[in-house]
Amino acid sequence: MGYLKGEAPERTGDSDSGHSTSPLLWTRDIVTSAREASAEGASPNHRNDDSHGTAKDNSERSSTITSTPASPSPSLAPTAPISLPSPFPSPASTAMTTPPPTAPPAGPPTDIPSTRSTLIFLLTKALSTPRPPSDPLLSLSPATLTLLKRDPESASKAAYSQLYAASWRKVNPCWLRLYTDAACHVALALLRAHPLDYIDPTNTDPTTYGRDVLTRVIHALDRVAVMTAALGRETLIAAVMATLRNALPHLPFPAPYTAPDHFPTSTLPAPQARRPIPRLLDPDLPTFQSYLTRSAAAHPATGASPVLIPHALTHWPALHRWRNPQYWLALTLGGRRLVPVELGRSYVDDGWGQTVVEFGAFLARALRDAGWEGMDGKEEGKGVGSGALDDARTPYLAQHDLLRQIEPLRDDVLIPDACFASVPGPRGAEAEAKDDDGDEDGEAPLPTLNTWLGPPGTISPLHFDPHHNILAQVVGSKYLRLYPPSAGKALYPRTKGVGGVDVDVDMSNTGSVDVGEVMWAVEGRRVVWWEPLGEEGDGEEGEEGEDGDEDEQARARRRFKQKFPLYEDDTPYIEGVLREGECLFIPRGWWHYVVALGASCSVSYWWD
Repeated sequence: MGYLKGEAPERTGDSDSGHSTSPLLWTRDIVTSAREASAEGASPNHRNDDSHGTAKDNSERSSTITSTPASPSPSLAPTAPISLPSPFPSPASTAMTTPPPTAPPAGPPTDIPSTRSTLIFLLTKALSTPRPPSDPLLSLSPATLTLLKRDPESASKAAYSQLYAASWRKVNPCWLRLYTDAACHVALALLRAHPLDYIDPTNTDPTTYGRDVLTRVIHALDRVAVMTAALGRETLIAAVMATLRNALPHLPFPAPYTAPDHFPTSTLPAPQARRPIPRLLDPDLPTFQSYLTRSAAAHPATGASPVLIPHALTHWPALHRWRNPQYWLALTLGGRRLVPVELGRSYVDDGWGQTVVEFGAFLARALRDAGWEGMDGKEEGKGVGSGALDDARTPYLAQHDLLRQIEPLRDDVLIPDACFASVPGPRGAEAEAKDDDGDEDGEAPLPTLNTWLGPPGTISPLHFDPHHNILAQVVGSKYLRLYPPSAGKALYPRTKGVGGVDVDVDMSNTGSVDVGEVMWAVEGRRVVWWEPLGEEGDGEEGEEGEDGDEDEQARARRRFKQKFPLYEDDTPYIEGVLREGECLFIPRGWWHYVVALGASCSVSYWWD
């Protein structure tokens, strides 16, 4: 949500779409482009399509950080980044001269020395292996490649500045590769210089001050997993994290975070559905395909309609494992892994932002907001970015490919059969709805997966997505309201960014209408997650009696009609609650609004 396909980074799923110019949310398209170029043996080039913003020259760029003429770098114009940890700290460059191991340690690592030796071997072997000619990294100048090995910290800073040097579609993949490999070299230097439990007393970096080498290595590699999807080093970083995941239970490191064995079950009250979402009791593919055909025939102007499928996830391991926060901590190396989170109730609110934090710090805050009383307050202050988790803004791990970053989580879910159905579009638009990304033999690509994890009250404002979506609810429940594409004008699509969103971003797939306001002003029912803003004379519900409440609602209705005259009382919509083990089909173009009623985790599947 937040952007139209082709206009801005895609951030979608449970409902949210991309709504930032930050690399946190736009790496997928760039990484995909770079991988395709490498697979075809083509020289890596940044995308040619236009996007928001204007690139400017940066006269302060170092002359050694350049691309070769065959693949020019984008012009430079670093913009103010969102709240991110600073580029990686690096130990003394002399550590890079330590002789590499010639063979891996025998057997799985079970102590600090063997774990360290295994990690050094994995990184040394990968970084010393020649890269294929199609690697975007090789389009950089020889001076830059030399800098990468001699001073990876400086190379990292140079690459980081390039990520903000131009509009997001124009970032050359070579800078993603430089940023990735610099992190790997920094991690290797740390491991060569010190044992895993060493804490550097001279380290003054506020993001890693007082942290051991183990944590600093994890952070160095996870930053690129978040920022660049570990482009070109996916296998290496996965192997490092798997080695640590297997070894950590045997190592004498204290647990940085604690958690209960289940998420709190308290929830916000759900509105009664006045126009319920249709339900399909049989989740098999033929039954779902038949429903799509029938609903499209009954509504030719809009095509196939949304449908809720109960009992769709009963065979998923995630349905049981993900209810336990301790399981999440174990898979994130005790909560040390870094994740991108949004800060704020909704991305259209003022003050909305993004940051990168340790998963444990995010989980501690989410558990507190969900009602867990076992938090003593100390754990929220731990870890990278924890200071950004202020009381005023709700944290939300939204539209992040967490199942790629934390690979064991991917084994806990399945791709729903519904993702392989053929979805009839509106009459006359069938050709437009066809998949342009399918293979020549007609086989469509696998869906795009994203994870949504957060406390009660997180909101995805009214928007539509450019793909079909299966939203699978694994933990907790969510309230959803959906409007057909034909209702778009009544929802007043935005033009430019507001709140925490870049003002130059096209927001025409996000509505200006707030569903919480609709429910009160138009329908006369309050919801706990929405309160009127700036309305003098509004009393609390029940204080003025029935007549007073009616007057308050009448004033709200008059204000709403003045702002949104096209929204009628009979504007079509459907609504309902998506509960654990259920999934919801949302066709492309349908507007939807989503609120987490409790601690919640969903997985979205996008396909065409």
